[in-house]
Amino acid sequence: GTHTGRTTDATWTATTTEITAANLYAGEMHERVQAQAKAKPAPVEVLPLDDLATPPQPIGPCVVAETLTVARRTQPAPGVHVLDFGRNVAGHVALTLDTAPGQTVRIRHAERLTPDGTLDTLSTGVRATRVEQRHAFRCAGGPRERLSPRHTYQGFRYVQVTADPPLNPADLDAAAAEVGRAH
Repeated sequence: GTHTGRTTDATWTATTTEITAANLYAGEMHERVQAQAKAKPAPVEVLPLDDLATPPQPIGPCVVAETLTVARRTQPAPGVHVLDFGRNVAGHVALTLDTAPGQTVRIRHAERLTPDGTLDTLSTGVRATRVEQRHAFRCAGGPRERLSPRHTYQGFRYVQVTADPPLNPADLDAAAAEVGRAH
């Protein structure tokens, strides 16, 4: 094996991020409007390091192994869009949309649908985790803005997308499910 050391020093800077909440099970919240206004690098404070070593990672990072396109799109209620990727996967959804500044896009996940065509969120382990798999993005606005989580993944076949103001349904046809695999 090999050993790689990475240390910080006074030349490093830090800045705020658009991610305001992240939970492996519950998903992420992104605030892009305010993040753009606040993103000013600041010096880091260098702290003394204990003799504690960081244990090596037992597996590599999760990488995109396969990308699925939407097999079917339905609209079970006004403004509620359900995307079917054709099979259950472990990964995340990626949307690339033309957005308005401050537009909020919400994404929820499930492995099954209810009889009325909406998500059955109990199919994703809600009883065990007590949380739904969801993401929310408050968009910066602009053409082709990519909306995708960065610190979590979900098990899903179906994705429900809602937005305020509402989305053009045809914009969701380019959605992708990025299937993950440990590298």
